Amino acid sequence: MNYGISSAEAEEIADQIIAGGGRAIAIRANVLKHDDVTNLFHEIQYQAGKADILSNNAVMNPIIEVN
Repeated sequence: MNYGISSAEAEEIADQIIAGGGRAIAIRANVLKHDDVTNLFHEIQYQAGKADILSNNAVMNPIIEVN
């Protein structure tokens, strides 16, 4: 799994997946930066061999001006 800021939360979720019998790793990467995404996939390949699932749960909130 990828995280941008909160390593503690990402590690906690990865630990829950592992406790449930799955495999998970938490890797920091800003998905808006090409080099970070490239490094993310290199790290996945190094640690897991290949990515079986790719899920994007990013949320985009519109900027609303408040007067």
